[in-house]
Amino acid sequence: MQSQGHGPTIDPKAVDHWLLAFELAFSKGSPYAVEFGDLHTLPYDVNEQISTVVLQKIISISLDELAAAKIGFHIMPGAHEHDPIVPSGQLEIATDEARARATLDVIGYLAEQGLVIGSSKGSAGSRMGLEILGRKDDLLKDRAQLSELWNAFLAAEPKLLTGFSGIRESDQAGILIIDTGGAWLTRHASELSVKFPEIGSTLPVSLSGTLFFFSYIEAENDWTSRADGSDYIDDLVLLGFKKVAQDIPRHKRVIEQTIRDAMAEFAPLLKPRSMGTLGVEPEPLFRRQEYPNPRE
Repeated sequence: MQSQGHGPTIDPKAVDHWLLAFELAFSKGSPYAVEFGDLHTLPYDVNEQISTVVLQKIISISLDELAAAKIGFHIMPGAHEHDPIVPSGQLEIATDEARARATLDVIGYLAEQGLVIGSSKGSAGSRMGLEILGRKDDLLKDRAQLSELWNAFLAAEPKLLTGFSGIRESDQAGILIIDTGGAWLTRHASELSVKFPEIGSTLPVSLSGTLFFFSYIEAENDWTSRADGSDYIDDLVLLGFKKVAQDIPRHKRVIEQTIRDAMAEFAPLLKPRSMGTLGVEPEPLFRRQEYPNPRE
């Protein structure tokens, strides 16, 4: 029998395939942003190497805490509006919606993200999304080409599109543009699908675009006002994962050291704010007593 982890029992009938999307982009006001700066100022390949190491550690902790079944994990290009294309973590898990949301909370808390999102494809979903796929990695391997495609979509529908995530479907790879804000009407989605062939025809790759319905979830924390990440902690409690909420602060020091080690290996010229004294272990950014048990 599979472990249920801490929290409510999983109903096998409620298990779905969820795609969770997140970055190692420390949110403004977070302790990691102060300590480590903006990783998006690094070259994409360097950021990708650091993100891979740190996010794999965070995912391992998250799945262990919540006993969600991992299907796969990839680092793929992603973007938000007109921001640069950056490495984005894509975690596929099989679980129910409550555990998927809780997994977002743990990832968002440990990675100090402002917003983390998840989606599950299916007719029962209330949001629409457009999957754009190309053969093998044709669309993703050329980031200049991908940026050109995304900017063309933004120009065509500037009010409807907020970002994209990289996706894989069997032997194809591409991007998912999902209606995160709930703004798409059937008419908007149809217009977008009509515009896609014209936009895609400008690129020297063979692309296909398909509209689907998705269930959509998100978790967030405003680190400028809640620098302890307590929005994520409170949400875990509301979802029934009080033990997880009490437990995850102890992992912060491990994540902090993982970031330090990855930066030292892949970006040695980028020094964290406090490196400590040679031979003396640096003071942790997080102390266990700073995180009282969640409200009863």
